[in-house]
Amino acid sequence: MTNIDEALKQCPELILLPGEDLTPYRDASKSIYKTLARFGTAAERLGMDEVWVDVTDRCKAVVDAAPSGLQQAAARLSGGGGQ
Repeated sequence: MTNIDEALKQCPELILLPGEDLTPYRDASKSIYKTLARFGTAAERLGMDEVWVDVTDRCKAVVDAAPSGLQQAAARLSGGGGQ
């Protein structure tokens, strides 16, 4: 996301109009990001309202702690075999 200073450098004729105060939205975005980061590695953040969280390690830990039947089913689903 380009900040205003960079946008003005790239497009000096840009006309900016006053907009709404996005502070509450930004604060909520930060709070949500911090919450999601507890569940996995915050893989990528795009803007204020999009974030991808890699939960692979957390899912593996749940499967590893599960009874062996569930582990075998997970291995079959992931192509890892398991009998």
